[in-house]
Amino acid sequence: MPAQTSKVALVTGCSEPESLGAALALNLLGRGCKVYATARKLDSMKQLEGKGCEASGAHGSCFWAGTTEAVLALDVLDASSVVAAAEVVKEADGRLDVLVNNAGAYSPSSVLDTYPERFLALMDVNAAGPIRVVQGFADLLIKTANSKSLGAGKAVVINVASVARHGTAWQVSYDSSKAAAHIVSETMRRELAPLGVQVATVELAAVRTAMTTGQGRVEIPSSKYYPNIKEIHDKFLADQDKRMQSATFPADAACEILGAALARKTPPVIFAGYQAGMFKWVWHLLPLGLVDGLMRKLKYVNMVERPSVE
Repeated sequence: MPAQTSKVALVTGCSEPESLGAALALNLLGRGCKVYATARKLDSMKQLEGKGCEASGAHGSCFWAGTTEAVLALDVLDASSVVAAAEVVKEADGRLDVLVNNAGAYSPSSVLDTYPERFLALMDVNAAGPIRVVQGFADLLIKTANSKSLGAGKAVVINVASVARHGTAWQVSYDSSKAAAHIVSETMRRELAPLGVQVATVELAAVRTAMTTGQGRVEIPSSKYYPNIKEIHDKFLADQDKRMQSATFPADAACEILGAALARKTPPVIFAGYQAGMFKWVWHLLPLGLVDGLMRKLKYVNMVERPSVE
């Protein structure tokens, strides 16, 4: 097929109807892009099929129905799945202007109760996942940024990280994986710049998604070191439910992210979500002792009773 003349975008992690991934895909669609919304399983993206495209087959074969959006199977843990998705885009369009690494996973637990295997599993999704995806689509991104036949346009990679990278409590696997994702994105930006590809790291604060509003929550495991860990976690979740009433909606966060990333000059870091400004302007100025005190209160670490040992 001849090269697509309109901009082409691909977004990972679009499985939930109210997810940030779905909102990013729809926002890009509204900007006139041809959009590939992707997730590990096609049947998890039925809300996006309503935009006029159908999908079938284990590997995400797409059938166009007169719109500029398709759903496509892509598992960020499987390099062969990424390569297969890249081949679909290459054959159909011959270019990729916007790549959004949004897919991620979450799991709460204390350091003392975390299974190393689970820790590494989150690292694999949240930090290694974006590496697999950008490797799979690198040729298309570089071609779009430099090809005269394509107008030597702008190619952008947007990596969704998190303000949780600063470290909180009771979610060491997630926080560590997002810290690693931040470093991956920063390094990617420096290495892809001479190839003409721009990279933005999203420092995402609170957004009202299934994970943060209760629908997709994961229970914290019990602990012999913290007998009241479930009570502690429940109190934090109750507080979070209240905060989420003021949190940013996915559609608004998508607008913040893409408005900045697709501007004439892509900023290296984009802060988005509820109270993102605090992390942009204030957090790095706070003394460590004050941060530790805040975390003890916010995450109810102060409810832990010191053990009595004979």
